Amino acid sequence: MTTYQPSSTGDRIKGAGGAALLVVAIGYGLVTGLSVDFRTRVVEEMKAFSVLPPAPPPPKKEVVPAPRKAEKRKEAEAAPPNLTAKPTEVVVPPPVIRLPKPPPIVVAPVAGPGTDPKAGAAPVVGPGTGSGGQGNGRGSGRGGDGDGGGGGEIPLRLISGPLRYRDLPRDLYAANVTGTVEMEFVVGVKGRVTACRITRSSGNARLDAATCGLTVAKLRYRPTRTAAGMAVPDTVAGEQVWTSDRVEGGDEEE
Repeated sequence: MTTYQPSSTGDRIKGAGGAALLVVAIGYGLVTGLSVDFRTRVVEEMKAFSVLPPAPPPPKKEVVPAPRKAEKRKEAEAAPPNLTAKPTEVVVPPPVIRLPKPPPIVVAPVAGPGTDPKAGAAPVVGPGTGSGGQGNGRGSGRGGDGDGGGGGEIPLRLISGPLRYRDLPRDLYAANVTGTVEMEFVVGVKGRVTACRITRSSGNARLDAATCGLTVAKLRYRPTRTAAGMAVPDTVAGEQVWTSDRVEGGDEEE
């Protein structure tokens, strides 16, 4: 006959501890035996796995404000009437336009059919049949009052001159310049030279300019006069010779 006796508390603890060690040993063996395959599989699965970029955020919806309702404004009152002006009883008179006075008309000393305010022959030769001498025009000869006046003219005469070499500018005088200057100048009604121009140069522009300047500044004439005694301008053509000996050029001592 078999008899069962109850186990003690120590035996129970030993049995439970051994069972626990057995479970731990079996679990460790399983984990250790499967570790290689598990890690290899995890790596292969990670290789096949691709990480996608994060999805963009959804676009923001624009909030369109609701249209405002038109406000009804109160009707404005009518504008005040325009101001009115009443004209005066006095009317402005029309302006008086004053025309400028015409210049006085110069009349000739004698009557004739022409339009020139002067009378007598001009100091230059003209196209008339009595010009320059005895013609058949009215007043021809020496004492008439019309065109064709001839031999009564008094020619101009030099009263101050001629030019001297010492009259030249200092630099030309010191350089002993020489040359012949041909010129043409006008003598006015007061006997002074009013204009001068070179007709043939000496080859020295400085000498040419000095000659014309001295002619205007120093030469004085009795002007040309008509038979009636009227002074008239005249044109003179001449030459000025400048020589190094300063004698022919008019530099001799008085």
